[in-house]
Amino acid sequence: MMAPGVGTATPLGPLFTSITGSIESVRATYPDSLSLDIRDRYGNTWQLSILDSRWSPLDTNSLEGKQVQGAVLAERTGQLDLELSDGTVFRISPNPIESADDPPNWDLITPNGWAVEYGPGPTVRVQRADAPVSS
Repeated sequence: MMAPGVGTATPLGPLFTSITGSIESVRATYPDSLSLDIRDRYGNTWQLSILDSRWSPLDTNSLEGKQVQGAVLAERTGQLDLELSDGTVFRISPNPIESADDPPNWDLITPNGWAVEYGPGPTVRVQRADAPVSS
């Protein structure tokens, strides 16, 4: 299933280029995991969880309050770049697969209820965020 309206070289391109707004919160959610809330100009929240990935810059304290102007997904590698208004990029780079039960590398929940999950490996899943988890 394809999410409506992600970078430009992917079928998900329009979704990711529409991620714009202020980074409202940045939280460590588990060792080596991070969660960002981005509030768009309509007051809606995009929730990005970084699970089995590296991010750069490592110091995320300065991200809060910055403006996201869009995001670009390299679908083959899962690298996700958040383009910031000050000309910098917050880059999320998936870790290599270590085992069959690795968690997703990152997931994004859109304001209109879509969940986009990348990984492990070059796998993108898009479904309603409230859809039952398949076993």
